[in-house]
Amino acid sequence: MTGSRLGASETLYPGGARLSRYRWKFGAVAGVALCVLGAHAALNWRFPKSSDPISYCFFLSSCLIAVLVCGMQARRSSPSLRRSWLLLTGGFLLWFTATVLAAYAEIFAHTATGAASLDDFFYFFSGIPILMVIASSEEGHPVPLFFWFDGIQAAIAGYVTYVAVFSVLPFSSARAVPLPVERLIWILDSEAFVLAALSTVRVLATARGTGEHRLFRILTGYLWASFVFTAAYNHLVLKYTDAGILDVLADVPFWVFSVAALTLREWKLPRVETRPRKPVALFIDHARPVVLGLALVAICGMIAQHHFKLAIAVIFLAFLFYGLRSAVLQSRFAQAQAELEKARDRLENLALLDGLTGVPNRRCFDQRFAMEWNRSRRKGASLSLLMVDIDHFKALNDGFGHLAGDECLIQVAKTLHAALGRAGDLLARYGGEEFVALLPETDAAGARNVAERLQTCLRETTPIPQLEIQVTVSVGVTTCEWHGEHLVQEDLVDVADRALYLAKQNGRDRVEFLSFRDAATSQESEAAEEGARKRDLR
Repeated sequence: MTGSRLGASETLYPGGARLSRYRWKFGAVAGVALCVLGAHAALNWRFPKSSDPISYCFFLSSCLIAVLVCGMQARRSSPSLRRSWLLLTGGFLLWFTATVLAAYAEIFAHTATGAASLDDFFYFFSGIPILMVIASSEEGHPVPLFFWFDGIQAAIAGYVTYVAVFSVLPFSSARAVPLPVERLIWILDSEAFVLAALSTVRVLATARGTGEHRLFRILTGYLWASFVFTAAYNHLVLKYTDAGILDVLADVPFWVFSVAALTLREWKLPRVETRPRKPVALFIDHARPVVLGLALVAICGMIAQHHFKLAIAVIFLAFLFYGLRSAVLQSRFAQAQAELEKARDRLENLALLDGLTGVPNRRCFDQRFAMEWNRSRRKGASLSLLMVDIDHFKALNDGFGHLAGDECLIQVAKTLHAALGRAGDLLARYGGEEFVALLPETDAAGARNVAERLQTCLRETTPIPQLEIQVTVSVGVTTCEWHGEHLVQEDLVDVADRALYLAKQNGRDRVEFLSFRDAATSQESEAAEEGARKRDLR
């Protein structure tokens, strides 16, 4: 019964097996972390006089495990995320270097504390790669050069901030100014808090269910653990000189990172559809270069009194990087705008051209007809319309096939378009085998001449190889002269269509002209005949 219940559970909940694997893996990795932390505490308790070497060994091993985990994640991640994981690896390696220097100074060199030293520089600088990860674009850098801009500016910011805080130039021969330990601890705690707060903002701004969101969840957990546990450890050392078994607190942030990075991958994050980025994320991306430049200028103002040349050089570099970024973005924006305009023109052409014949389609005709109608009415100029229909096209299509019918449409469209002559005239495919020609500022006589020229040009074309006869067309012509009539656009189309019907009725392969007055008279007579027919039926 137990086995059947488990099977039913897995059937009803497909993610149950995956959740079980996740819990098992989380428990295993967390168990290893607890064992290592317990071993650290036990060894410090058992050998209190050797607690410093023991603790440094565990500090370094915990950091190395975090480095290895970052390398694994970088190898598995997409190219857009690999750079972030590698930056985190660089931050951990800087922290590892600082710890090695601190261990050497304390255990072997017995250097007195109280002044800024090289290990303090690396501890402080280990936050710069993490800051670059937090400030990176969610969609990756649009220009690879910008990544190097950001990296150089972040490195300069860390260097100048170190100078402002510790009052000494790193890697210089100048004598270090003694620095109270309390101040050093509060500086490192402030750095950890700022990074954790910025990472939290980034988690809230990143779309859920994405690789970036997972990365920043892991990073945020590590940074808050680093702020809480490392700050507690530093203050304990400040108060009691030797924390003893509580040295284990400094290991906790690295194990929090390693456990989360190794197990959170197995958890199925909710999938999300592609959607516009959040306003907060867009603001972070666009404000980042400005904020970084202003921060550099502000920090340089703090060190200008004692390091004037350095301050001037950094301010110049800040403006140089910002100017280069703006120039590159402006050129890319202009290029993108030009490409968008070309793409828009291509789309407009595709939307207004008939896909088979290449001449304007019904949509293009409607737009142009409305424009020409309004202009003709405003100026009182003539406007003529030709309705052209291929004779016996259905029989041709049925007898010779659709490919021959398509070739016929293409040849007729090409011939008619070339025969129009004027640039202002428009030939469009109206539908099926029917074409329409719009002739602005053309009177009735001119419209008849154009219609006859269309037929003449078509008769002179070489027949399509599959066809045994020459293709002919019937043309209905009408002209709007604006002699006091109250007309609308549909009237012109309707009269031209009636003229085309007359051409078909009178034998095809001919031109028929129908004026508005003749059309109105014909319509009245047809209405009278219809009325008489209805009376006879009654």
